[in-house]
Amino acid sequence: MATMQETMRALRPAVLLFVVGLGLTGAAALRLPDDAAGAAVLFPPSLSSSEIVQRLAAADARPVRSGAWGLWIVAGDRPGLADRLRRAGAWLLLNPAALSSCLPPGVSATTAFPATIART
Repeated sequence: MATMQETMRALRPAVLLFVVGLGLTGAAALRLPDDAAGAAVLFPPSLSSSEIVQRLAAADARPVRSGAWGLWIVAGDRPGLADRLRRAGAWLLLNPAALSSCLPPGVSATTAFPATIART
């Protein structure tokens, strides 16, 4: 009969595969599409709100709202929003429609991020 330690060692590859697969699935779901009209954006924490707004303006993006952990929801009218935000120094770009699963009950993505959901 196998010991608990041997059983755990035998399960390691399956657990690792599960964790990696879950992470890749999450990353794919949150990935910002190239033609996105909006984005959830994280800038370096060393930037002030006014510096972030200046960078958003330089990227031709409108701030829709700012949220927890320095995450900003932005909208843009021209194609290439993701590239412009990266050039403006964004650390992380996420699809705001995918983030809607983190909203409280009764709040939809359309009401939470109205300007960004229209074309995503």
